[in-house]
Amino acid sequence: MKHGLTQFSQFPFLGRPLTGSGTPPKLYVCGQCGRGYRHAGSLQNHKNTHKTGTYSCSACQKEYPNLMSIKTHRRIHTEVKRHRCADCGKTFRASSQLIVHRRVHTKEKPFSCPQCNKRFSSKPNLRHHTRLHWSGPAAPGFLGRRPGPCL
Repeated sequence: MKHGLTQFSQFPFLGRPLTGSGTPPKLYVCGQCGRGYRHAGSLQNHKNTHKTGTYSCSACQKEYPNLMSIKTHRRIHTEVKRHRCADCGKTFRASSQLIVHRRVHTKEKPFSCPQCNKRFSSKPNLRHHTRLHWSGPAAPGFLGRRPGPCL
């Protein structure tokens, strides 16, 4: 134990990279679920996902199921939007949000449905669409579901 954190000696399989790529080992392991991290701070953040209950945002009263999700949410009230779209001026907190937004202007649709080849501008839009192909709730990776009609 180091500063209350479990190190990889208790989980020897985490001392080796998962691939032969030479990536650093994940020395800090969550004692609750076994997930490994390279930095102690990352493990501390992860542990907040296990602190469940009802957490309400004091600024907008939205409720979240764990401490990590409320901490992430709070940033929308305080973090500066530094990434500006050159076409329309809309601003975003993360560059990845701007990249997705830019597709509104470029009409780029890099994600395609493996079932019908319909194209989408974002992964969430594709995920929503793929549910149309399966009866019942969508399963990750489409496991155990039968294809339905493309809508």
